[in-house]
Order: sequence, then C-alpha cells, then structure tokens
Amino acid sequence: MTVRRALLIRNSEAKREFTNTERDNIHKFIARCYADASNNSGGVKLNFVSSAGSLDAMTDTRMQSGTSVETTGNQDAVDDGAAEFANEATTPEPTSFTHETFDKIDQSRLNPSSTSNGFTSSDWDTWTAKPVYMESDDVIREMTFQDVLDTFIDPVIDNIVSGTTSDFAGGTYFISTNSSETNCSNLGVVFIDTITDTGTITAASIGEDGTVQQGSATTQTTYRLFKNNGVVVTRKLPLVIDYTGNGRTNPGGLREMTTAEFFDLMCKLIRRQVFDGTSNTLTYSINGTGVAKGTSMVDTRLNGSGAHNTLFVDADDYRAQEFPDGTAVAAQTYTLRLNRT
Repeated sequence: MTVRRALLIRNSEAKREFTNTERDNIHKFIARCYADASNNSGGVKLNFVSSAGSLDAMTDTRMQSGTSVETTGNQDAVDDGAAEFANEATTPEPTSFTHETFDKIDQSRLNPSSTSNGFTSSDWDTWTAKPVYMESDDVIREMTFQDVLDTFIDPVIDNIVSGTTSDFAGGTYFISTNSSETNCSNLGVVFIDTITDTGTITAASIGEDGTVQQGSATTQTTYRLFKNNGVVVTRKLPLVIDYTGNGRTNPGGLREMTTAEFFDLMCKLIRRQVFDGTSNTLTYSINGTGVAKGTSMVDTRLNGSGAHNTLFVDADDYRAQEFPDGTAVAAQTYTLRLNRT
C-alpha cells in the first residue's frame, strides 16, 4: 500500500502538497458523496423495510405462565385450603414464547457497473484527469490506479467500517438506542426488547386446565437503525495532468481537477470498491463476521423459577398455575456487523 500526498495549487501559481487537514477534508468529501448516492447508483446500502428484509430476522421473546392445572380437590366435606390444589411440584413452569419477529433491515448490493456508475482499473487507463504527487527526487508523477485507491479510497472505507457517528464515516450504518444521532438519519425501529408485565398475569384470570396467561408486554429497550450522512466540507481539489487538450501522447500540463471530474472519479470509484474491490468489499449481517456496528440488540426475559398461584372457583374446581417472576436477563444477542473482504 502506497499513500501519496497529492499536490494542489497555492496562490494560483505555485504547487504544494496537501496538508493533513486538507487531506482529511477530501476524505470527508468522498464519504459524503458515497452517503448521498441512491441505491440505484450501486454499492452497498441498508434500508428499513416493514418486513421480509434480507438480513436475518431477530425475535423478541418473553415469558408466559405455565399451563394451568385444574382439579376437583380431595372431595371431602372439609376445606383443606392449599391441599385442595395441585402443588408447585406438579404445576408446569413458566415458558418463553415469541412475542414479535423483526426482519426490517434489507441490504442492497448492486454492481455499479450495471448502472454506468462504476469505475474500474480499465476505466483508469482512459481517464483524462489523473492526480499527481511529488516524488522524493522532486519529480512530479501521475498517480497509478492503486495510488488513487490507497490515497483517496481505502482511508474512507477504513472509517466506514470502523466508525459510527464520525465525520469521516459517511455512508456507514449502525444501531443505536438513541432517537437521534449527530449527522445521521434515523431510518427506523428495527428491534424492540420487551418483558412480561407480571402485574397483568393474575390469580383471578387462571383459566381452565391446560391454559396459559401471556399477560402484557412492557418495553425494555428500543433499537434503531441509523445512517451516517457525512458532512459538507470546504475542500481543495488536487492537481491533475490534463490529457484533454493535446491528447494522451502530448498532455497539456497541470491544472486543478474540476468538481465534476472529482465526483465522476471518486464517487464512482468508492461505490465500485465497496461492491467488489479487492480487500474493500463490504457486506452487512446480523451476528456474522466483521466489525460490530453500534449497540448490540439484546432480547431479555425474566429469569425466575415461577410463582405458584391458585384460584378457587367452586367445590369441584380448584385451579393452580405458576406465574413468571424474577429479573430481566439476556436470552439472545443480535449484533449488526460489517465485514470487509
């Protein structure tokens, strides 16, 4: 990997190398361009959908009562109290059930070349505005295709993979429990963790033999998908060798790259690189390989062993049931990950 320090114009006539700040602003500019691109422009995007998203579904589970046990008591004339009911050893324990399934994250991976928005090494061969750098021997040379990747594109992808809300990480996606994040769009709620409100499962509601009570859900944590929109920056554009005037065998010297040329090169190039570039291909997943993007989503459930409750209906109907109890603990963790290959 060879990172070059591109040249730019100083005072309309002299040439100098990019400062660190100017280099950083160029990277932010490319990230913003990538973030602004539509799905149809190609690359790798995540979208919020109502259902049937392509990333793995996530389930929120919670506890329900054990099945009720209905007996006729011991059938003598004496009220023996608790002895008339099925005891705790014979009543089933509370069980978990799926409260809701979330499949709201859809990944779009579209080859930019199929949309005339891609850029490859073969395109570089005929490109007419190539950035330049100063060699150690004070000779100005045009960048190779790999130089452009190493200098302008790879650092941006580094930040897309590792970052969340950073100004450098435009175009990345991540999970947060916040309702808003700086420089980001809230795409929607992708997972809600709930537990059972134990106050909504009551002895008075114990049903006939074999029935359960699910009660109502209470929300523990809400998780949202965010997209980093990047930031608008003032940037300086690099000097290029101008092949447009006199042809490729007789270039017309150096000039500043135009904004249109920069968009046409860098924005297309990063979209193609994240789609299938060597060591730059990006793929999102739930619980796959790669870097964790934001907060992990946790499905919690009550961890108690069950609270034994009874209901006397009449002399021939004694009902017992175990209710959920305990505290909320993690049952399953879901992590949005971004893999780079």
